[in-house]
Amino acid sequence: MKRKIILNWLCVLHLLPFCLQSQSFKVIPRCYEGKYYLAAEDFGSRNSGYFALDMETARQLPDTVFARKLYRFEINGNLPLKDYITGNPKNSQPSKELKYRDVKAFDEILDRDKDLLKKKKKEDKKNNITGQRYDPSELVILNEATQRYFLFSTYGIYSVQRDSLQMPARTAVEYPGFRFQGLASAKFFNPNAFILEFTLGTDKRFYKVFDMQTGAFNNIPGLDEMSDIKCMISRTSPYVIFYGNSNDPKDFHQRTLLFNYETQKVESNIRYSTPDIKYKTTLYLHKNLLYCNFEYFSMGWQHGLEVTDLKNNAKQVFYYKQKL
Repeated sequence: MKRKIILNWLCVLHLLPFCLQSQSFKVIPRCYEGKYYLAAEDFGSRNSGYFALDMETARQLPDTVFARKLYRFEINGNLPLKDYITGNPKNSQPSKELKYRDVKAFDEILDRDKDLLKKKKKEDKKNNITGQRYDPSELVILNEATQRYFLFSTYGIYSVQRDSLQMPARTAVEYPGFRFQGLASAKFFNPNAFILEFTLGTDKRFYKVFDMQTGAFNNIPGLDEMSDIKCMISRTSPYVIFYGNSNDPKDFHQRTLLFNYETQKVESNIRYSTPDIKYKTTLYLHKNLLYCNFEYFSMGWQHGLEVTDLKNNAKQVFYYKQKL
């Protein structure tokens, strides 16, 4: 018995240095002179230092001084990348926004939605349904092409002419039975078509593309082949990935779909399990390249960066693991 206790303590003492090492591996997305980079700091390991990847190619830059300056915000005006989401892309002017209260017809629609949601809250309470949202969705965007303001509300999409804000709203589409949650695409890459996220019931999420020029929904090919769908948006390119379980009874794997909403084309639909961000994982998507900054515990904390090409059957194109 004593021998077993001693062996257990020896194992603990052997693992303790790995658990207590002061190590870190951090990655920061940066934009410099119109190009996107991931700058990394590897601290406290055998290959301590800085490096940077060109997000267009996933190639590591040979200039470590440049990588350090990128990471420490010592270049590009010495400012944090506040414009990382906008990133100064081509046609960078985002659609203009205003509050629904500025448009009489929109104000009336939101008041109606509030009343409907109050009734739903009472019904849910009576039926012991919890975990629901009861505040109305309210997003107003100006579409330059049609010169119309669009209201994306909880139960429908409506619009008014820019120079007739006090006129009744035109109904583009109403969606009873499910709710609008928000945008799943950046507004500046395609100002005429947005990916919208909806919920049906308590937890089912689904996505559709709304074209403001035609006033109609466009389906995303392949999404109906998946369930339990999640979405991740690129902050640097007009791409999103949708990932979920295959509906094919012969295929129990997860699928990942790469969608370009600027061209509204599916560029890849493959069998691939997108890493779960719940488990200390940070994902960055740039065009067809998925960057995964991972962290897990196995004989100490393991940190690193992996890049996969989603248009090449998720082929690994870069891998870096911190050396303990």
